[in-house]
Amino acid sequence: MLSLGRIEVFTGAKERHGDKALRIDLVEQNLDYAPVLELAADRWEELEAAMGRSAVSRLNRRSDGTARFWEAIAPYAGRSSRLRTRFLECCAEDSTEFQASGLTALSRLRAGSSLLLDRCKRVLARDFNEQVHCPLDAAQATIVVSKLLAAQLDEDSSAVEAIVEASDSLRSQGAALVGLASRWPDHGIVVREYSGLLEGRPGPGLPVCVRPWLLSAQGTREHVVRAFAQFVTRRASSPWDFPKDALGAFGARLEREPEFEEALAELALERDEPSIRASAVRLLASMSATQGQDLAREQLDAEDQRSRPPRFARDILSNRIRLARDLMREALRASGGQVGRIQETCGARVMRPLARNRGR
Repeated sequence: MLSLGRIEVFTGAKERHGDKALRIDLVEQNLDYAPVLELAADRWEELEAAMGRSAVSRLNRRSDGTARFWEAIAPYAGRSSRLRTRFLECCAEDSTEFQASGLTALSRLRAGSSLLLDRCKRVLARDFNEQVHCPLDAAQATIVVSKLLAAQLDEDSSAVEAIVEASDSLRSQGAALVGLASRWPDHGIVVREYSGLLEGRPGPGLPVCVRPWLLSAQGTREHVVRAFAQFVTRRASSPWDFPKDALGAFGARLEREPEFEEALAELALERDEPSIRASAVRLLASMSATQGQDLAREQLDAEDQRSRPPRFARDILSNRIRLARDLMREALRASGGQVGRIQETCGARVMRPLARNRGR
């Protein structure tokens, strides 16, 4: 109704039984309502004009509280000024407990603020009850919070203490080690857990994504490259992998040690697995690394000589990292006959703009 400009139809709708206003649920688990939430965020002024402050409850049928709804719509909270205001009002309520999505949105809207500091410290100090909180959500929230504090509030002593305490006690299965290693790779706790990892005695239930951060912080260049190859070629994946956070560990090493770029490029050239080549180029491109352009061209040339479809190019082109896409477009414009062959694999919809650019 909103997309058709007929929001009044929903506003006046009633439940099947009784005279109560119709409520729907846009935050059901295992269902993707992102397009609808995005539309609602873009047109929030219109929603509130039609339904007033009851808009949230009308879109949040299965819960009397509002935290679940705000967590779901948080990625789009900046789309309208009124929605932004409502979201921040919810954040300011003492009873609000946000998870990863809500806290990430708050970090964008109130970067480095005392409100962000307070909400993040609450997460790090929280003793999660598995009967109330999902352990996976708790670990993800702890990872996000520890990284946010390390990036935005690393000069605040209380923020640092919160990260250190959560890391030392291995709360939420040691997830706060990600934030600690991202900002203080030589901290004693990081060294301790890295040593335990080498000796085969890592912290109990340590999430998979924590291990690359420990290796990135303390491992030798060869050790880190080997860990990168093992992670991107792992046969079985798990929700506990948190691949985006795990791959961020290798990006952090690249920032601290520019020479690591050369080691990644050599890995991509030496190993035959497309996932290694594609992941290495994506990482280099996302960091604006100087070798990314040449490496992409070399890999395209190599793929052009293979009998199988150029999976490497398809993987890059389908990736959401803008820098990686731009890098590949430039490589394709400068390449020879690859465009026609890759078009067969990637589809005309993806490749048509590249072909047009190449002719300019």
